[in-house]
Amino acid sequence: MTTMYSLWCCVLTCPQLKKILHFTVWGVSTLLTILPATTGNYGPSTGWCWIDVTHNKEAGTAWRFICFYIPLWGAAIYNLVVYYNVNKALEEAIQAGWHQIR
Repeated sequence: MTTMYSLWCCVLTCPQLKKILHFTVWGVSTLLTILPATTGNYGPSTGWCWIDVTHNKEAGTAWRFICFYIPLWGAAIYNLVVYYNVNKALEEAIQAGWHQIR
């Protein structure tokens, strides 16, 4: 939640960044929504997914990975990298003697 608040404050102070973020989020979302329709893979499906694999199994499976699993794993890996970098920066700060400042 703190990260989202910090990002929101940054967006408010930088209108150019706001335009870039809007274009990126809406562009990628629109693209990932339209592309599965090109192969006719939208429809009722098992479970929660709206991408049907009964008529065109290979394309449906590919769209499921492209639209859900790859972004999911990308976000998880990004979070791990951020946590590692934050931990590393905190350890360096502690070793530099910041723990003595109060």
